[in-house]
Amino acid sequence: MKFKIYCIALLISCLSLTTVSAQSQDEIKLIEKEVMEVAKNWTSAWNGKIDADKMMALYHPDMKYFWRGTYPPGNYVGFKKFLMENFSQTATYDISISNPDVTVIDYTSAIVFFQFNDKNEDPFGSGAATLVMTKDNSDWKVLYVHESSVQEQ
Repeated sequence: MKFKIYCIALLISCLSLTTVSAQSQDEIKLIEKEVMEVAKNWTSAWNGKIDADKMMALYHPDMKYFWRGTYPPGNYVGFKKFLMENFSQTATYDISISNPDVTVIDYTSAIVFFQFNDKNEDPFGSGAATLVMTKDNSDWKVLYVHESSVQEQ
């Protein structure tokens, strides 16, 4: 009798785990979709005339940005200043994403890697980026950016 009760309890536990696992997979797919949308917004914010306020709305206040190892503005204030001084008057990029890869760490942390390419063929408009994102209240924000050049193959 104890064995039957044990087997029934085990079966119920397994069924419960399957349901939670399926639900978690749905939640992971939703997170992947949400962070990819932020990544697309990130690249589109670079397109045309750069609006620093629109761009900065994507970032967490504690963000760090490392640009190709040559000029890391570092933090939120430094990057906003960098944008205002170097990009606020230009309208040269038409960037698209390729080869995206999303890693969901947990319900509030994710990493998106992708390559990007400027259709205008600006050498600084092509490369690879890693965006580490965190969920701040109900919005995903970019916490860390690492951007690098990509060698032609």
